[in-house]
Amino acid sequence: MLGLVLRGLRWRAALSVTVWVCAVVVCAGAALGPVFALAAAESGLQDVLRDAGAATSVRLMGSTGQETGGATRVTMPEADERFDAAARLLPLAHRPRAVRSLLVIANGDAGPQVMHSRLVWRDGVCAQVRLVAGRCPTGADEAMVSERAASYRDVGWKPGARLTMTATDGTAAVVRIVGVYRPISTASPAWSGQIFFQSGIDSYGTPFTDAVFTTRAVFESLPKDALVEQAVDLPLDAASVRLADLPALRAQVAALRPAARDVGLNASTELAGVLRRADAVHARIDVATALVVLQLCVLGWLVLHRVLVDAVEARSADIALAKLRGFGRGALVRFGLGEPIALLLLAVPAGAAVAFAAATALTRAALLPGTPVVFPWQAWLALAAAVAGGVAAVVQSAWTALRRPVLEQWRRTRSAPRGSRAGLLADAAVAVLAVAAFVVLRLVGPAAGPLTLLGPGLLVAAAGFTGARLLPLVLRPAVPATVASRRIPLFLAVRQVVRRPAGLRLVALLTVATGLAVFGVGGQAVAADNRQARAAAEVGATRVERLQVAPGEDVLGKVAAADPAGRWAAAAATWLPSGGQDVLGTVIAVDARRLAAAEAPAAGVVPPARLAALTRTGTVDPLVVRGRTLVLRATVSGTTGGPLPHVVLEVRAPGGRPVEVPSSSLRTGTHDYRATIPCADGCSLTGIGLSRSVYAEGVVAGTAVLHGIEVDGRAVDAGFRDRRGWHAAVPQGTASDRLRVTSDGLEDRFRSDDGGTGGITQGDVVDPVPAVVAGDGARRTGVGDALTVASVDGATTRLRVQSDTGVLPVVLDDGVLVDLRSFSAALPGFGFDAVWSVWLGPHAPPDALQRLQRAGLVLDGGTTLADRRAELSREGPALALLLLAVCAVAGALLAMGGTAVSIGAAVRRRSYEAAALGTVGIRRRQLYGAALVEQLLLLGSAVVVGVPAGILALVLALPAVPQSNEASPVPLALLPSPAPIVLCAAVLVLLVGATVLVSASRVVRAASSSRLREAEE
Repeated sequence: MLGLVLRGLRWRAALSVTVWVCAVVVCAGAALGPVFALAAAESGLQDVLRDAGAATSVRLMGSTGQETGGATRVTMPEADERFDAAARLLPLAHRPRAVRSLLVIANGDAGPQVMHSRLVWRDGVCAQVRLVAGRCPTGADEAMVSERAASYRDVGWKPGARLTMTATDGTAAVVRIVGVYRPISTASPAWSGQIFFQSGIDSYGTPFTDAVFTTRAVFESLPKDALVEQAVDLPLDAASVRLADLPALRAQVAALRPAARDVGLNASTELAGVLRRADAVHARIDVATALVVLQLCVLGWLVLHRVLVDAVEARSADIALAKLRGFGRGALVRFGLGEPIALLLLAVPAGAAVAFAAATALTRAALLPGTPVVFPWQAWLALAAAVAGGVAAVVQSAWTALRRPVLEQWRRTRSAPRGSRAGLLADAAVAVLAVAAFVVLRLVGPAAGPLTLLGPGLLVAAAGFTGARLLPLVLRPAVPATVASRRIPLFLAVRQVVRRPAGLRLVALLTVATGLAVFGVGGQAVAADNRQARAAAEVGATRVERLQVAPGEDVLGKVAAADPAGRWAAAAATWLPSGGQDVLGTVIAVDARRLAAAEAPAAGVVPPARLAALTRTGTVDPLVVRGRTLVLRATVSGTTGGPLPHVVLEVRAPGGRPVEVPSSSLRTGTHDYRATIPCADGCSLTGIGLSRSVYAEGVVAGTAVLHGIEVDGRAVDAGFRDRRGWHAAVPQGTASDRLRVTSDGLEDRFRSDDGGTGGITQGDVVDPVPAVVAGDGARRTGVGDALTVASVDGATTRLRVQSDTGVLPVVLDDGVLVDLRSFSAALPGFGFDAVWSVWLGPHAPPDALQRLQRAGLVLDGGTTLADRRAELSREGPALALLLLAVCAVAGALLAMGGTAVSIGAAVRRRSYEAAALGTVGIRRRQLYGAALVEQLLLLGSAVVVGVPAGILALVLALPAVPQSNEASPVPLALLPSPAPIVLCAAVLVLLVGATVLVSASRVVRAASSSRLREAEE
């Protein structure tokens, strides 16, 4: 029997190969889902662990001692005991290192001024920093300080200096500064999430700075009753963790807590929450891929069923001959089932190989590099299910053929009106149920989660089965219209389709496959565009580099030095207000002059040019003065009342702190007003105040013409003859200043009532600062509203809402965007606790980072638009849409192959009809035209109905399909550009055209007069 099966496969080689290919596609589609789902879950796990960073670490801390400020402190002998106890708990799987540390919060005093800091000993700290001066401490009294700490003026934290670190309990340690360090990255997981790097000024005006790293010997020299914070950090080697390791990790933490408690340690970690997120990601990927592959498998099983039925029908004559030759029931069953089942079994290894290769290709294209691809047991189960479905189709079709009488099997044509009526009812039921299920999913919306992925398939299924059944009805009027027509091809084709619609079921499946392919390609294009828009909105620029900024550092100036033309870089800072009740979200401050060149435009986000126009104020550059003595020349006239106000100069020191420097009182006539300013290293003159005592009474008025300024005897261009150079200051009390630029200088007609203080403000300082508000970023968001914000040093400034609509970069719908120049001039203290960065635009040169470093900026790592887009593309919903597109295209090809099989199986029967027509005078060209028109009507209708059905699915179903794990305020596009749809439709038309040409030529080629003699024989 095996030899007979092999000879049959060889005899029908073309048909056998086509059936085998269809079976391979079905098997590969079934196995692809589990293989790719596992790889996607592994990649998702790595994304979750990377995002969590230090949250995956375990921290062991001494559990005895004194609780101070939320931290447990122990004595040094206790710390040594607990270090030894922690060593006995090791090693732990996936935690190859133990990082010990000792810390005390202390004030550092090197002479001129005290700074808050932390004295820290930590294992391996020298490998995590870059030394910019000196060396790493090794001796019993040595330490290194940060570059930012060393840059403070009048503090004295320089190499070689003696630094006294005094803890809050009075314990003091004296160390010698032997090095100056710069962290390689303050956000590195190597720091275990601990706050070692902060620099600024507290609310009392005392500066605080980064940690002072020292040796363990310094801590051992402390008094034995000195209290320190002691910890052992166990960082997770995330790259070594796989999904199969998660139960062991949970058990590890659960077992570690009581074991650590028994030896006087407290174990703390956020790993449980991280693993819950990983489980959620895994579940979403599994469900989404299962639903997508299920649609391909259902379509594949239906096509395979149709293909196998046609293949068995093509062997009806062989089965009848076997009956006549006396084959027993068992032999007849083996003969009837042998060929198709052999093809199914041969398709299993090939399908597994194709699934593995496809999953590997998708993994390399869409997932993290290095993601493992394995063939899990679920894939073998899916293969078994696919084969079982094929065997069921073979048995069902073969059973009908085996029971049919011999004469019936040899008939050239057959009809089954009852079956057609039953099929019509079944198709109608499928269409109605599909539409009903789609409506339910559409009403539920994204809340249905991955189930919404079934929506497109349901909609195109309804369109496919309905369209196939309507085709004969649509063509029926053409039957009488073509009577006695000279258009013989049309005459024959219309009657073939209307009276014997044998191919309608396959047309329905091809329509479904076409619609799914259009939806898959279009949905993937839409999702890619939306990921680009969301990534651009969340990142803000093509590349964003964080900065390590020292207090008073001129970030704007250094960025301008790196990019003088302003074509690719912009300084930026994000900040959470420390006070005020008006601004509730994050403030994002960007250099408005460079915003358009650096920001990455995103659909649905306020365009960069509009943001720049709304926040730019036409301000001038800061008025920088260097020296110790400033002289203001002014002419005062027309005064009334008295005494006249005092002149107060307002300067912004290098540390960003505003300083008021008093001069003398105004005097009638032309005079010099002298003041000693703290600007030897440079500072900004921000205002000239006319101050009166708050207890003064009466009205004082007059006119003052400001001629010029000298600093240390050198003339300075103060901008008194520039209309933008100065504007009236916000008065304190009742006061007013009316300014006018004259040829002699800036004229100020001032007036003060009952102790009111007025003056003028340099054009670099804007009050209120223009702001754009998004969503819940502020309490009051009406255009023109004034908002108040306060910095950590207690200073306040006002913002004026210029616009309150749209989504903003970085802060999205929960923040405020301002111009960095204007905001830093109005509220210098915001920079103390802001997160500084540089935005790089698409035209940044290849050496952009090097240029920024040469300009003096310290880079601290960052992110890119491409990185964020890739991260979004690895989320479960995005991978599901990608897999849907791949499976839909594969389904379309499978349906095309099924069509080819069906046509090939019917060639023998159709050849008798064509031969008979040829004998009555129908020319061969007309026969070919009839076959061509017939296939065009059948297969072309699948494209004509399927493409609009796919577009309709895009319009109706895609809005309900989630495109990312979390909702985003960035508006989503719902339709792709026409190009992907047109390209997909063109490819489908070409495939259908090729199938039509091949099938028509095969029918006509087999139609010869000798075919009729076969029946006589």
